[in-house]
Amino acid sequence: MNFVTRLKCSIRRTEYRLFSIGNPLQRQVIFSSFSGKQYSDNPRAISEELHEMDSSCRIVWGLRSFEDRYNLLPPYVHVVKSGSPAWFKEFAKSSVIVTNTACVPNIIKRKGQMFIQTWHGDRAFKKILYQAWSNQEPPIPFIDNDITDLCVAGSDSGVQMYRDAFKYSGHIYSNGCPRNDCLVKPNPNKIKRIRDTLGIKDGHKVLIFAPTFRDNDNSLQSITLDIKTVLEHLRSKGDKWTCLIRAHSGSRGIEYQYSDNVIDVSDYPDMADLLLIADFLITDYSSCATDFILCHKPIILFQDDLDDYNSKSRGFANDPKTAGFIIARSNEDIIEIIDHYSDDDYYKMCEKALAYFGTSESGNASHDVANVIIQHLDSYYRNDSRWR
Repeated sequence: MNFVTRLKCSIRRTEYRLFSIGNPLQRQVIFSSFSGKQYSDNPRAISEELHEMDSSCRIVWGLRSFEDRYNLLPPYVHVVKSGSPAWFKEFAKSSVIVTNTACVPNIIKRKGQMFIQTWHGDRAFKKILYQAWSNQEPPIPFIDNDITDLCVAGSDSGVQMYRDAFKYSGHIYSNGCPRNDCLVKPNPNKIKRIRDTLGIKDGHKVLIFAPTFRDNDNSLQSITLDIKTVLEHLRSKGDKWTCLIRAHSGSRGIEYQYSDNVIDVSDYPDMADLLLIADFLITDYSSCATDFILCHKPIILFQDDLDDYNSKSRGFANDPKTAGFIIARSNEDIIEIIDHYSDDDYYKMCEKALAYFGTSESGNASHDVANVIIQHLDSYYRNDSRWR
């Protein structure tokens, strides 16, 4: 780390220490998703299940913005602005911390605190963290191995990711990613609620186009997928379709002329909700494809820039082609795939990919992780008279 980075980390760690003074641990859990960008992903699924199982537990979320356009935040959630003095105070007195992003050396874990890492890309294609920095040390080291008590995975690939990319040697719960419980055990009422929230017309099938970001480029994405032609071709098969376009949170959005049946959902916080209502997914190198295989529905990886992507990105930890995914290199390829691939072909593709990753999604991951949290809280309560 350079001097400026070391100084910033030192200041943060001092703030943690100050807010720990005279502030005993409470029966509360603090959650963070994508460093406070969203109320989403594995932390959201655990948070909501935890409240169902133990409503006495105080649930805190660190968010950069309090805007809740889609009314996803439950009333029982106490929200604090990430990085604010209030956030430091809540972090310091939380008995359990749950996150889905890697931690850097500006965090101090107190005695009695439990740290749970749920990562957001269990079966990711792209190399991450120490995989991507295999030939040199990263600018800021990742400290998850030093502070983490439990990692959460949904596949053999996810377990290996923690070992290689995080250099984590501790306990891994590998019975599923909490965010994927809804895909393994879909709830028709939830599906209808999400569709109504997004304004999807009755009788319309849903196509999602969700490209990932490009390394070192978070600009407004200009897409080459011919969405209009794809939709027209799908409709020619006899069904009505709506397309949802979702930019990665690491980019500034997607440049496109939207219409009634092409909706920008880039600001919708939780990708799991969108996959739950989808009938067809087109992405490129995003791990959302490796979650959607749980649904056994059509998936196409649109990789018209594969050569450029390979030369400028961090590279693949899991090769999409080897995993069995159907890949299109052009718009013409997509039309041909739609014409010649049956539902059975897509089903077999998903089965091959599930086997490739050694997938172990149970549909009960949220419940099981929440139960671990409750056991920790109860144990601490029995052994520490200062508990409030």
